[in-house]
Amino acid sequence: MSRLYVLIGRNVDSTEVLTVSACYEAFLKQVGSEYQNLLVKKYPVYRTVRCGLAHAYIMNENGVVNLGTGKCGIVVDSASSHYTFNIITYFDDFKRAVNDYITGLQNGSEDVDKMNKSLLGKPKLI
Repeated sequence: MSRLYVLIGRNVDSTEVLTVSACYEAFLKQVGSEYQNLLVKKYPVYRTVRCGLAHAYIMNENGVVNLGTGKCGIVVDSASSHYTFNIITYFDDFKRAVNDYITGLQNGSEDVDKMNKSLLGKPKLI
């Protein structure tokens, strides 16, 4: 999932060269307003959630991984900076955003050439 965020995030932002974290955050903004609010509030979602779960299988901050659902896939308590990662909600939101992106490629609202360019030299996803 994390790699797809980066590949798609590279295409939803208008900048040509983005860091991995910028690609992740660009796509996260497309997932929903709750995720966008986390970025607006400057929570280090990329470092805490994505890097923590992808590299260490734990979050890099005070938090819990919930095997169920919640109001958002990533919830941060502003008073305690406690993170809750709701796996089912996160995955459902991710699937919806990817499907929206694919629909955009099919109907022309997303740039197919930009997507193809970003995939040059990358392993094929089959």
